[in-house]
Amino acid sequence: MNNIERASLPKIISMLNGCKVQFAIIDSNGKKHGNLTVIEPKNRRPLKHPFGTLTSFFVPYIEDLKADESAEVPCIEYDIESMRSSIAAWTSKRWGNGACSTIVDRPSKTIFVFRTTN
Repeated sequence: MNNIERASLPKIISMLNGCKVQFAIIDSNGKKHGNLTVIEPKNRRPLKHPFGTLTSFFVPYIEDLKADESAEVPCIEYDIESMRSSIAAWTSKRWGNGACSTIVDRPSKTIFVFRTTN
């Protein structure tokens, strides 16, 4: 703990206790102060692909779709369900929920994306 923390932390803790509030402080040494339980964050599972890889692949195929138009997204080098999930998330965010339908053609490893009117 540095000098500023050593001098100010006891005062801050005293003020919070005086206000009768619940709090949790973890100092730079990792020591917990306060009356709240601290839950350690869960570790995320490792990503199958680096962040943004799938999006940068499929966006050129579908970004200009208008209502009642469709496009084919090839999935030769990517997991087809991961790609489908990314497409669904992207279209939901950009066009709204229910504005897109997908069909997977497993033999040709292709996803058909249909933009619908919502």
